[in-house]
Amino acid sequence: MESLKIVLVETSEQQHQIARNLINTMKYELGNEYAQPQEVRESLEDIDPDLLIIHQKQALAADGKSLLNWCRSEYPLPILYLRDHGSDPSVQANNSVFLEKPIQRSSFFRSLEQALFNFPNPLAKPAEQDSVVIRERLYMKDGRAFKKISLQNILWIESDGNYKKIYNTDLKIGGMTRTSMDQLENELPAEHFQRVHRSFIVNTNYVDRVYYNRLSLKGQNIPVGRGYTHQLKEYFKDGTA
Repeated sequence: MESLKIVLVETSEQQHQIARNLINTMKYELGNEYAQPQEVRESLEDIDPDLLIIHQKQALAADGKSLLNWCRSEYPLPILYLRDHGSDPSVQANNSVFLEKPIQRSSFFRSLEQALFNFPNPLAKPAEQDSVVIRERLYMKDGRAFKKISLQNILWIESDGNYKKIYNTDLKIGGMTRTSMDQLENELPAEHFQRVHRSFIVNTNYVDRVYYNRLSLKGQNIPVGRGYTHQLKEYFKDGTA
């Protein structure tokens, strides 16, 4: 699994340092730091961050609004708003996630969790979730932090009791989640991920061979449930053996 990459927009050097230390402590990567919103847009796509943190006052200024509008239309990603202690809560927007200064580790984790889970689904309840798919990445809780794995690096997902094992293309377990197979099936893009058994979801990009009751992925056999055979035949058309 990979660490999250974060971009920070904040005028206070003191807050930059606090956030920098916290991000490093939690083993995240600080993609870049900016003092003004207009500096962000030129490099955001090159940095390819997982989260944007911006002070709410900058977000409400003209340059900040321009940046956020561009993000919504051209480069959607979760956003976390920094708020001064005791600031007027009336400036909050619907579904926005705020982090009050001074930043502390526990509140940072909770706000990050809410920002990630609210991004695809504003009605989501973080306490009921363990992972989420955003922009071709699967984000998973790892203790009191988050890790990510690119969807293109997932070979298959296998249910093992309460946990779901995420197998990488190197045939090793890249992570584990408690998210249900039904939810994973719904969140993963159907053009590349197919449920083939109550306990297996496969990345179809890596299917070598399709048989009546099994699949071959990189030489590994994955069972196909009887209830999924017709669905797979339709998906692969004439590719069954």
